[in-house]
Amino acid sequence: MMGVMNNGNQTASSSSRTLEIEEIYIKPGVEVTEDTPLLKLSKESVESIRRLLAEDVASAQIVYEQAQTAEKKAKTEAEYEQTIQTFQTVVEEAQETLTEKEEELTEANEELAQDEALLAEQKKVLENAEYTEAGTDKRENLYWWIVAWETKESAREMVETLEEEIENLGENIATCEKEVTDASTQLSLAQKNLELGKIEAESQRALRSYNGENAQEIYDVAISQGEFELKKAREDYEEAKAKLEEFDTQIIEQIVYASGSGLVTDVYVAAGDTLTQNTDLISMNDYDEVTLMNIIGCMDICDEGEYYLEGQPVHAMQEKELGNIRNKEIGFIFQNYQLIPTYDILQNIMMPLIVRGMSTKEAEEKCMPVIEMLGIIHRLKHKPVELSGGQKQRVSIARALVGDPALLLADEPTGALDTGSGRDVLALFKQLHELGNTIVMITHDLNVAKSAERIVHIIDGCLTAE
Repeated sequence: MMGVMNNGNQTASSSSRTLEIEEIYIKPGVEVTEDTPLLKLSKESVESIRRLLAEDVASAQIVYEQAQTAEKKAKTEAEYEQTIQTFQTVVEEAQETLTEKEEELTEANEELAQDEALLAEQKKVLENAEYTEAGTDKRENLYWWIVAWETKESAREMVETLEEEIENLGENIATCEKEVTDASTQLSLAQKNLELGKIEAESQRALRSYNGENAQEIYDVAISQGEFELKKAREDYEEAKAKLEEFDTQIIEQIVYASGSGLVTDVYVAAGDTLTQNTDLISMNDYDEVTLMNIIGCMDICDEGEYYLEGQPVHAMQEKELGNIRNKEIGFIFQNYQLIPTYDILQNIMMPLIVRGMSTKEAEEKCMPVIEMLGIIHRLKHKPVELSGGQKQRVSIARALVGDPALLLADEPTGALDTGSGRDVLALFKQLHELGNTIVMITHDLNVAKSAERIVHIIDGCLTAE
């Protein structure tokens, strides 16, 4: 299992020391590597925790500085007045710095809003130019085709430039926000130091009103206590700084990253949940099932043993032969569909046949029976972005079927779907199996696995009995 970091001083109230999840990036069945983004935390909760940790550091620093001060001799009246004036100057400078950083942040946000608006306009220009270019016959209307092409290239260049500027601005804003938080903490610290300086000066004035013997006795006691407290104060200060550094290391721009590699089997948190100390986030498996899937799908070869598909010795094949097997004998169905976004649905489905060398007309004729069976004939001219998750998976299944493969290999086919769409896909698999199709489905969802006639488990790299 992978847990969240220690989130700070446990003496504070639990409500003030929790992190709220804004978005989950991973699902069961997804492969992760070290530094893969797992989830995004709400900006407010991250800033709140960091502010509390920074205040812990500031408070510990004050105590530490007080302990250091207790070892020094009592200052004269003039020295205390000078110290107070110094503290006052630090407060004014901290206030100026905070105001400056807030202005920089405001300017950066305004510039970001302008660039985002301009980016939206340029994307529309790019979309229109691509549409015009695609719909213009180059031979009959060469001039307008060139105009559309030049407009498209210019818009694409502008979009790329703006996206880069927006990314840079995002980084700049994150830096500004951290600087504002740091400046606010420094101002708070300076104000506390000023207040403590005034209190200490007044205390010394009162102390000097005693006779010399009593004053020296009180001072000697303070020095003795200061020597005892100094070590502990320094340790508390170093611990507070370490917690803040750990927080900044583990959470970067609201994102929590994976600390290892593997295949996610369970996700224990959801958007809206709160994280406390040692909250479990996910559990992961190793890559045993991934390796098996790659071997079955002819994307990798086995180190030992033999693998025959339709009587062909896959284990002895070279890469070119494996490529032919993948194209002709295996139909792949992916969790995230893997559709080409710029192609319409018909073009996506025909792609394996085009790769085989079929003409567009032959490929379209061969695809139509499968398309009609899957009920997506009314969507053929749509782009993938215009389809629901269930419809995209039907397109993915159609693409896998048109080549008459010996095997359908489905990797978590319901993982990205809602419950209803997932049931529809499983019902379709059952129908395809009844028509004579062999289907190998990889899943971590036991309810999905129960829809199969046979279930084989992989435990510690070994296939177990059904």
